[in-house]
Amino acid sequence: MSLPESAPPSRPGIAAAQRDLSEAEFAELGELLAAIPEPLDPFVLDEADGFVAGIAVQAAVIPSEEWLRFVFDAEGHRWGEDEPSPERARAGALLVRREAAVRGALAEFGSFDPWLADAADAEDPVVATVAPWVAGFLSALDIFPLDDADDQVEGVVSRLERYLTTPVLDRPPSIDTAITDVMLGVFALYQRSEEQRYRVAPVQRGTPKVGRNEPCPCGSGRKWKQCHGAPGGAAGAGP
Repeated sequence: MSLPESAPPSRPGIAAAQRDLSEAEFAELGELLAAIPEPLDPFVLDEADGFVAGIAVQAAVIPSEEWLRFVFDAEGHRWGEDEPSPERARAGALLVRREAAVRGALAEFGSFDPWLADAADAEDPVVATVAPWVAGFLSALDIFPLDDADDQVEGVVSRLERYLTTPVLDRPPSIDTAITDVMLGVFALYQRSEEQRYRVAPVQRGTPKVGRNEPCPCGSGRKWKQCHGAPGGAAGAGP
């Protein structure tokens, strides 16, 4: 489920950067990825979309420049590092927007519509449709492992890895059911990191707190309230 283009009057509007990509923009992104020059080895569009979802479920926000390079090249080599091309800038902007939309949809709806290539005519359409997306998602978790890996993470990963093996055992019989199965796993990981995602670190005081009637740490001999604790600090204070 993607974020809507507009919000009801009773709710604030959605920032432009969080609006999901249109079908035309998905197509544009696919063309941009396909045109990345060799020797770079970029993801195809459905793999890239899975990778983006793997970034969205992280507990900490990963700067885009740290993960975009793996979409543009499987080995993480940078595309146009010295002088990024307009194509590089456009592809990056679309991917960052998609990541924000996926994260927003998970937070608000608990799901989103993954971008999947049409593989209905494949010998095993369920696997052919879902496997590239899952491969991209698991690649993100491999490069940026979730903190404090536990049985829940291992369980979800194992559940998704079923779509990468042939033959696939004990997996949903239809594409729609498989997508639901995958989305449940993605949302489970998103929920797991939610507490960490919104945790605010306590402010650490760099220096000890000084009482108002204690000697000022500057060594003037005055009380703090009469020296650096006075309005305007110690401006104009003599010895």
